[in-house]
Amino acid sequence: MRIRRLKTKDNRLKFYCNHFGFRKPFQVLIDGTFCFEALKSKLNIRDQIPKYFDCDVKLLTTPCIITETEKLGPNLYGAMLIAKQFALHYCGHEKSPVTGSECFLSMVGEKNANR
Repeated sequence: MRIRRLKTKDNRLKFYCNHFGFRKPFQVLIDGTFCFEALKSKLNIRDQIPKYFDCDVKLLTTPCIITETEKLGPNLYGAMLIAKQFALHYCGHEKSPVTGSECFLSMVGEKNANR
């Protein structure tokens, strides 16, 4: 990574740590479209995300994301398999799954108690 991009990334991470209370290990929520694009560009998420953050990272997905990728059909079968590899973060929508974006918004919300 170039020096300028590295400094910019470090400044942004420090900002979020200082102002929003983020702390290591960072928890990264992975959705189906991210998995699809990573598969399309032949990117290994499990290797590249910790390199970018330059620390330990917990890669998480939700049951709503897995259900959404399953419903989208055979075009996203590879993305579904990638999403199933990550640890599950239970969102509370198990009985009535919602879309991925709604699930992420409900989990992060205003307070973001789980960092």
